[in-house]
Amino acid sequence: MTELAITGLAKAFGRHQVLDGLDLDVPAGSLTAILGPSGSGKTTLLRILAGFERADAGTVRIGTAIADGPGTYLPPERRRIGYVPQEGSLFPHLTVAANIAFGLSHKERRRPGRAGQHAAELLDAVGLAGFAKHYPHQLSGGQQQRVALARALAIKPEVVLLDEPFASLDAHLRASVRADVQRLLSEAGATTVLVTHDQDEALSTADRVAVLRRGRIAQCAAPQQLYSSPVDADMARFIGDANLIPGQLNGSSVQTLFGKLAVTHPDLSVATQCPATVLVRPEQVELLPGTDEMDGAVAARVTGYGYHGHDAVVTVQPEAAPPGEGPAASPLIVRTLGGDALPLGAPVMLRARGPVLAWPDQAPAS
Repeated sequence: MTELAITGLAKAFGRHQVLDGLDLDVPAGSLTAILGPSGSGKTTLLRILAGFERADAGTVRIGTAIADGPGTYLPPERRRIGYVPQEGSLFPHLTVAANIAFGLSHKERRRPGRAGQHAAELLDAVGLAGFAKHYPHQLSGGQQQRVALARALAIKPEVVLLDEPFASLDAHLRASVRADVQRLLSEAGATTVLVTHDQDEALSTADRVAVLRRGRIAQCAAPQQLYSSPVDADMARFIGDANLIPGQLNGSSVQTLFGKLAVTHPDLSVATQCPATVLVRPEQVELLPGTDEMDGAVAARVTGYGYHGHDAVVTVQPEAAPPGEGPAASPLIVRTLGGDALPLGAPVMLRARGPVLAWPDQAPAS
């Protein structure tokens, strides 16, 4: 298994700085997702790793070999990297078997029966046994992506790069193809980098998720850690739904419209109260029908209801004002198990379950 290490990577197109001192380590045998909005430089990073673009500065190390760095550059064919682009990009005039064998060396393709046998083994692995003589136009979108993956694995790569490979598939097909790809990459023991703008895809697929922001990796962590412990409020907004409410932070607790809540990572340097931004995830808010007052509960009214089968997303408007704020609080998002729909305007009571994350709005006084 091969580790991938990126240090100080920079790339500009004209005056537009796309990557700016980017650092990232991808552990051997892991699947790391690069997550970011469109235009954030995800595909540029992948193309540099593949050798299709050269970095302006920094180094790319694949295992012990420097692939890109000062005075050093390995062309794509010498990097032992499998690349799966967005649309699969199969050659329309070649059969499935010929597409898979395309990445093999000329010597390997000339070995009697070897290329065909290898293609058949890979087609069986991706669930397409018997499709060797088909042409790309005879395949569905999901089948084409499986062939593209088989082609990438044909060279026995040390690293596999996936550039939003499921973006063009419908939701049901995307889930099944993604599961198949995860299994195949795990069985192959390949070190994998997946580029995506889909948060659900990144969190459900990867071992680690690296968020690209302003040309650098803003945070890289396991999906659970990224969701539960974002580095700042902007990251919290980007990863999943987030209720960001004002509060008064005091060491290990924060005073909010829900009352006093424990803080996940207490900042013991905050000895006196200071304004803070508090993260309360939608699933941390308990929604109680009715108007009966209870300790720590806030009265609110339903302003939106979306049913998703497994759960429901409810938008509510608290009637109470947060500490130190004006007459009204911002709307909140609540995630609940499914059930009967709540009509707009219905009165409810809200209660938050801690602990919560809180970021001081200003540096504590020294």
